[in-house]
Amino acid sequence: MKLTELNPKFADSGAVKSHLIIDCPICKGHKIAIPINPELPGGQCWTMTGDSFANLNLTPSILHKTAYADWPKTEARNCESHFFITDGEIKIC
Repeated sequence: MKLTELNPKFADSGAVKSHLIIDCPICKGHKIAIPINPELPGGQCWTMTGDSFANLNLTPSILHKTAYADWPKTEARNCESHFFITDGEIKIC
């Protein structure tokens, strides 16, 4: 699947990009925010290369586990996704 299919956008922290935000590639029921700026508090981030969503690379792989509520449903849902973003493609592990 192409990264562009997951409605990617960048969140900004001041004048710099801080996170890549995408729809979950597994359930598409929630968003995933991936930190890409090493100067953020906590310092943990992914290394990003490429100049557009069509050729973006993130390393290492992304492992995301979450519980989310799907309004107006009241039950929480669990979702786990593990994937790579390589040359603008999502590769599920």
